[in-house]
Amino acid sequence: MKHVIALALVGALTSAGAPDPAVPEVRVVGSTVLSQEMESEAVKATVLVHGVRRIPGATVVYYSAGLPQGAEPQSWSSFSATAYDRASKASGSVGSVRLVDYSGEKIYAPLARQNKYGSEELMVSPSVAWPSDQPGGNFYTFFAVLPELPGDLETVDLMIGHGDIVHDLPIEDGVLEPATLQEGPLQLGSAWPLIDQTAAAQSSAPEDSVRPLVTKSQDEQ
Repeated sequence: MKHVIALALVGALTSAGAPDPAVPEVRVVGSTVLSQEMESEAVKATVLVHGVRRIPGATVVYYSAGLPQGAEPQSWSSFSATAYDRASKASGSVGSVRLVDYSGEKIYAPLARQNKYGSEELMVSPSVAWPSDQPGGNFYTFFAVLPELPGDLETVDLMIGHGDIVHDLPIEDGVLEPATLQEGPLQLGSAWPLIDQTAAAQSSAPEDSVRPLVTKSQDEQ
């Protein structure tokens, strides 16, 4: 089921009781479960996808993640360590997501920008957005800004974790609100991360964030 209520999933993690009706409902368009270090018996992190949204010159992915109630604190890097992640600037961060367009045979990675120190950084949630010192029981919200998708594309897949795929996510327009500057953990339902749309439209070398999905051998060329 694509369009579910995130709060119902949070309730399933935190207690056997019904969700609090006073808490706002949060739309979810997809979800997956990540295994720590790809071990089947290890702790699991549930990921909820809240939107793939077009903005001028870029695309924003909103998502959240949480550990089961009572789980010990965990580093996010143990849930996301593909070869692609290790080769990217997003290695070990909650920004380690990609969008996959199978019809166009392309993978889209987070965009980069120049920070105030003159060095390059990815346009994703800061590493402190995941509370690695906190036990399970809550969901925390994240974002990643990726290149602009083709205008005729209606759905796209999200790659996260150890190559886990969330299929057929609808592509919609505009940022999510209300929003606030993300400087630390944002508990799901409090506010969405604020997106710097000017920086997104002026990102450095956006072509470097688009890669071919299929690499052809010399015989096929």
